[in-house]
Amino acid sequence: MSVAQVLRSANGHQEFFPSADADYVRVLASHSRLDVHSLVLHGEGDSIANQTLKLLNERRCTPCGHWNGFSGGLMQLRDLLLETAQLISQCDWDRARPLLQLLSRRVSTTGDSSERVASCFFEALATRFSRVSGIQINELLPSRIQGPSNQEMISAYLALNQVTPFMRFAHLTANQALLEALTGENFVHIVDLEIGHGIQWPLFMQALADLRGEEGYTIQHLRITGVGQDRDVLNRTGIRLAEFAQSINLPFEFSPLVQISEHLVPRMLGLRVGEAVAINCMLQLHRLLAKGPEKLISFLCMLESLTPKVVTLAELEASHNQPHFLDRFAEALNHYSTLFDSLDATLPPTSADRIRVEQTWCKMEIVNIVACDGAERIVRHQRFELWRRYFHRAGFQLLSTSRFATSQARLLLRLHYPCDDYQLLENVDDGCLLLGWQDHPLFCVSSWNTNNM
Repeated sequence: MSVAQVLRSANGHQEFFPSADADYVRVLASHSRLDVHSLVLHGEGDSIANQTLKLLNERRCTPCGHWNGFSGGLMQLRDLLLETAQLISQCDWDRARPLLQLLSRRVSTTGDSSERVASCFFEALATRFSRVSGIQINELLPSRIQGPSNQEMISAYLALNQVTPFMRFAHLTANQALLEALTGENFVHIVDLEIGHGIQWPLFMQALADLRGEEGYTIQHLRITGVGQDRDVLNRTGIRLAEFAQSINLPFEFSPLVQISEHLVPRMLGLRVGEAVAINCMLQLHRLLAKGPEKLISFLCMLESLTPKVVTLAELEASHNQPHFLDRFAEALNHYSTLFDSLDATLPPTSADRIRVEQTWCKMEIVNIVACDGAERIVRHQRFELWRRYFHRAGFQLLSTSRFATSQARLLLRLHYPCDDYQLLENVDDGCLLLGWQDHPLFCVSSWNTNNM
């Protein structure tokens, strides 16, 4: 499949992607007639790389359609990234290597949004090149790339929550679904998969405290089971939440559960008679797809056996689980370019939080999507239509998003993120709520209950 075909497949709009510049194609094609790998190793390939760079800089693509917010520089880098990805997919190492060297000169972690997102994809492509070919490219990857530490990921997650509306939107919308589904219950038990620092729950607990005394409010006790893999983090989270609950006089209990989510079984949760169970899944379920859809469906069936009052789901609205590398690469480039564009429009280039989000959180996902295969590739985002199919197979039905939840989300954007390009996209037919940048959906929140409720 050609680069142009991949792009058209990823976006469904052929007219948005003009054919490649003839001179650019000529320079790339010339690689097949030269031993570029040898030339570059001996320092004689710079003329080819520089010629390609010059031609790329001379191109002036006019973005349109979905790419209206992107600069011509991104279109140039996009062409180069996709051409490199195609060569790597063909195991054409001799022609891919000089393009990686060219990319290393063009990208920047501190430049504009096009250069910053390209830096992540360059590193991902260079990593895949090295892994698949077995060729060490020390001049591009001078040291062995290691993933971020748990602490770095936590800091990046907190930054994502602080400087973008996406996690606050997810938490707020999920919390409202929980409140509505648990109305009339006395004892509530929420199971939070990968709770982390539990930043979602103080607002939910405050909402419960504020509702006391109102008609229909009956909740007498809240229990949260926090699932995670770090006992110390879980214990600290439990202490903070318990102290907050005490400060607002809310009867509360925290149960830490050190476990990988996919290994959960009902007996681990210590369910009690009379408890109304709810499940909260924030950016976690896509990881189960690394072992195939049946593993995910089996896990959902286990959750369904708990007869939860509600299951809340928040995931990126993207298709990063495609089996073909080029399709997956083009989809990821499309999605993260939009996300980086939103960061560029709302945060200064030197923002430490922005850098954490881009170079820790996003880069981790990009490298995993692009450089990894098999069970090692755990970042497997799916679009809502596939989540709906999986949940239906497990015996769940979709709950409609209330008008109040939609109004709350709009208020969040208006008060804290006053940028018109953030768009709340309500899917009335499906019942989910999406948040995107311009007309590109990026995050999706939905809620579900069992068919026998």
